[in-house]
This record gives sequence, structure tokens and C-alpha cells, in this order.
Amino acid sequence: MIFIFSILALFLFAASLPATGILKTEFFSASNQDTISISLRAPSGLTLSEMDPITQKVEERLLKYPEIVSFSTLVGNSGSGNALSSGKNNSNTASISIKLTPTTEKRITSYELADKIREDVSDIQGATITVTAPRGGPPSGSAFEAQISGDDLQELDKIATDLEPILDSISGTVNSEISLRDAPAEYTFKLDPVKMRFYNLTTSSVGATLRTAISGTKISTVISGNKDIDVVAKFDEDKIPNLESIQNLQILNSQNQSVYIKDVAKIELKPSVESITRINQKRTVLLSADVSGKTNSNQVVSEFQKKVAAQYKLPQGYEITYGGENEQNAESVKSILRAMLIAGLLIISTMVIQFNSFRKAAIVLVTLPLALIGTFIGMTVFGITLSFPGLIGILALFGIVVKNAIILIDKINLNIKFGIPFFEAVVDAGKSRLEAIFITSICTIFGIIPITLSNELWRALGSAVIFGLLLSSFLTLFLVPALFITFVKSESKIKDNKCLDF
Repeated sequence: MIFIFSILALFLFAASLPATGILKTEFFSASNQDTISISLRAPSGLTLSEMDPITQKVEERLLKYPEIVSFSTLVGNSGSGNALSSGKNNSNTASISIKLTPTTEKRITSYELADKIREDVSDIQGATITVTAPRGGPPSGSAFEAQISGDDLQELDKIATDLEPILDSISGTVNSEISLRDAPAEYTFKLDPVKMRFYNLTTSSVGATLRTAISGTKISTVISGNKDIDVVAKFDEDKIPNLESIQNLQILNSQNQSVYIKDVAKIELKPSVESITRINQKRTVLLSADVSGKTNSNQVVSEFQKKVAAQYKLPQGYEITYGGENEQNAESVKSILRAMLIAGLLIISTMVIQFNSFRKAAIVLVTLPLALIGTFIGMTVFGITLSFPGLIGILALFGIVVKNAIILIDKINLNIKFGIPFFEAVVDAGKSRLEAIFITSICTIFGIIPITLSNELWRALGSAVIFGLLLSSFLTLFLVPALFITFVKSESKIKDNKCLDF
């Protein structure tokens, strides 16, 4: 019993490592990739001819890195439509996709190279330059993402602007960004309701006329050669060369009287935003950032929360939730825990059917925590982050550990069936199955070492299996017989007594 309680204490200690943060956790740890991306964003309204020289300065800096094989650049988007249309214009943006030498060659890691490039281009003026190295795994959003929700857009922008310096003060954060970006100012037609009633006009009629004049209105569709062609009615651009000509447009009211737009509408030039994000039907501004090198994103979130709680008071009616990698990590942990629960139920139900005993099935299930002891302690000692691949490794490890317990109990049952005394049957099973458990565990460990060392993305998966097997295989040979002798002996005595009575 002392041995069993010692194992329980060891398990509780191992389980406390990720719970207390001693064992670091994240969705996907940084891994060495063959690509890096750079994005540039200048103030709204910058033309392609003005954006191109800024991009060329970045390209010149990239030429000196021997790790870069090639890069391709896309500068802006010329937009569409005439000067008065609402076509989106991205002439103030640019992107550079960088291809690196293969990871098999000796070079610094992609995230270390990204840090060097980021520092190298930091003095280039005229645009915000973001250098990003893929962190491995599927797309999961930013490493850090605070979702600030509320009603007033200006207040949301103020909160995000106030919190950005706090985020930047956290070590390891880079490329901080606020999702609410300014766009070129827009002309707004403000209708006077009193004058609208006086001239017998409706908002829909004025809006329809302005839409037809500026961007055109679809009136029909013509089918030609199996293709649908939209017929759009719009004013001749020569007839509305400037804003004044639009103000002088005439609209017929319900009494067929002509009314000038300038008589019922006031045109104002107002600032605008590029886009408005809504999450759960609430206006939301995203404050996001990447992390450099092997900085743990979960630690960044935790430190940001502590600093906000101590230094900033949110206005009433506004809240902060956390998305990006943090949200994906929480969802992945929940999915793995559900899978583990289902796996445990399937294992115990199968064992009950196989052994026709709840006690023996419970003994098999008790061996599952043994997998976690070696995994958590080993990953903590060697500084390996518990990521999503690591959770998959733990789930796979459960099957191996259960297999070891099954072949032990099966041998004990066979020994008892052939008339070997109970205690001797348990000891003999441990001796005879020692070689099988040892060899299969060693083969599994050596088989998974190459993938563990070849790629940082799978290091957590391989480490979970290796560390878990190293300890659980050893403990299974002692714990299963100890539990069998403690809890199944009485069961066998009851059966023997029934046989004698019969």
C-alpha cells in the first residue's frame, strides 16, 4: 500500500506542473520553416509611385542575407472605379514573400532570421513594417489577440490605443497592431428631414439617384453565349466631373417637380475607418501582436492580464476577451480531454467484457495516469513546451500503457486457470512478461526518436511518448501486480469458496 500511495503522490506532483505553469503550454511551439513574410502599410492615400520606393528600401536590405534564396514582392492594388466611387484602394500596402534555404542545410532558424530582419528594417520611415515567421501548425490567428468589445467605436479605439503600450512593454512581443485602421476620408450626404418633407422627397428616392449617378444601378441581366451580362444604368462621367455637379443634380418629387440635391442635402467630408469588426453582434476592436523566437504566447496573455488589472480600469459596458492562439489552445485542450474521456470509457467497457471483472478493468484504467507522470516531469526537466502535438502524443501513449497492463493481467489469468497458486501466478506473470514489455517499449522509443529530433513541430509529440514510456513501462511491472494482489485476491477467494460449497 505504501508503494501505491507513493505512486499517487508522484502523479499529483506531475499533474501540478502544467497546472502551476512550471510546465509551459501553448498551441504550437515555434518551429524552423522555409519561409518568412513581410508586410508594409503606409498611411492611407499613399499612391503606388510613393509606396514603391519604400518597398525597394526593404528589398535592398534583404539582398545581404545568404539564407534567402529568393523573394517576390507585390506592391499595392490600383483599386477600381472612378474617383467618386467607393472602390477599395490598397495602394498604400505591399507584401514580400521570402523563400529560405532548406531547413536541412546549416543555417539559423527562420524565427531567428525574422528577428534580425525586423531589427534591420526598423529604421525605414514612411510605413509600418511587419516581419512574420510561421510558428508551425495550421493557421491559428495572432499569437496574442485581445478582443475589446463595446458600443462606441471611438471609445473602443481609445481603449486599444491605451492598452497598446502595455502590450509593447511585455518582453518578446512584436508587430503589435490595432484592427481599427483609418481609411481615406469620405463624402457624406446629410439629408435635412425638414426640407425633405417640404419638397415631398423620400430618402430612398434621393439615395437611388445618388447611387445611379456615382456607381450605377443594375436594371436587368442579358444572357449572351451562356454568360450572364448585367445591364447597369449610370450617368455619363462627363456630366458629373466634380462634386459641384452632383450637388446640382435634380430629382423629381412625388408631384413631378424638380428639386436640386443641394437644397435637401449637405455634403460633408468626414474621416472613415477601413472596416468594423463585430463578434457576437458587438462592435469589437482587436489588439493583436506576434511573439519573437520561442516566446510563449500563453505567458504573454497572462502577463498582459496582470498588467491591465493593475494599471488600467475599463469603462463600464466594455469587456476584453482573448482569442488567437490562446483561444485555439483552449479549444484544442477541451477536444483532447473529451477524446481522453471517451477513450477511457471505451477501454474500461472493453476490459469488463474481456475479463468479466470490474476490478481487473479498473486496474487497467489506473495505469493511464502513469503515462502522465513521466511525460510531465520529463518535458519540464528538458524545457519542452506542452503543445497540441504533445497532447496527441499523450493520447497515443494511453494505448501503449494499457497494452502493457493487459498482457500482464492476461498472463495472470492464464496462470490461475492452469491451477498455479494465486501469489505465484502473479509473480510468474511479471517475470514472463518483463521481456515483452521491455522490448516493445524500447522499440517504440527508438522508433520515435528520429521524428522527435527532425522537426521542432513534432518534438512535443515524440517527447510525450518517450518520457511517458520510460517511466510507465517500469512502474506498470510493479503497480499492476501490487493492485492485483490487493484488490483481486478477495475476489478469487470468494470464487474458490463458491466452488467448494458446490
